[in-house]
Amino acid sequence: MTLTAIRKAIFQRPEKGFRSILICGLALTLFVSLLYLYQPTFLRFLDFKLYDTLLLSTSLNETSGVPLIVDLDEKSLTQFGQWPWPRYRVALLLEKLRELGAASIGLDMVFAEADRTSLGILQKDILRDLKINVQMRGLPETLIDNDKVLAGVLSRGPFVLGYKFTFEEEKHPGKDCLLHPLNVVMLK
Repeated sequence: MTLTAIRKAIFQRPEKGFRSILICGLALTLFVSLLYLYQPTFLRFLDFKLYDTLLLSTSLNETSGVPLIVDLDEKSLTQFGQWPWPRYRVALLLEKLRELGAASIGLDMVFAEADRTSLGILQKDILRDLKINVQMRGLPETLIDNDKVLAGVLSRGPFVLGYKFTFEEEKHPGKDCLLHPLNVVMLK
């Protein structure tokens, strides 16, 4: 095609069907734009399935360095029971992740209190409430305290634990608080 033919095609009056093609193109563009903005559930589902398929087809046996999130989903809760899990179960999960070669593991949870499912604590509760002294003879020390089990796994690393941030000053008479409030800037 020559330059004069291109000029003629651009500046010459368009044919009859040009308007209908233009209107259909604009309508299709508007429709696709609305789909992008509102993202219907079905299209997001298809997008995720396509992404999963692409990942499986391009997977290598080497690690990518991309963070991986292990989430406790409904299937896990159905299989292993409601949250919070006993600390020994969390320790088993963390040990498995470490054995699989995780470079570092961050825990988005705070262990603020002792594990109430530890056998030692249950023994004390039963004695206090029911006046029955349950004997733990012959049990290894690690089975009596779930917090020690978790602490043992955490000491072998590579773990980063959650931290409780306080954003308002609390006055504790007679106590030196090691946690200091943080100044937070929120941008909207």
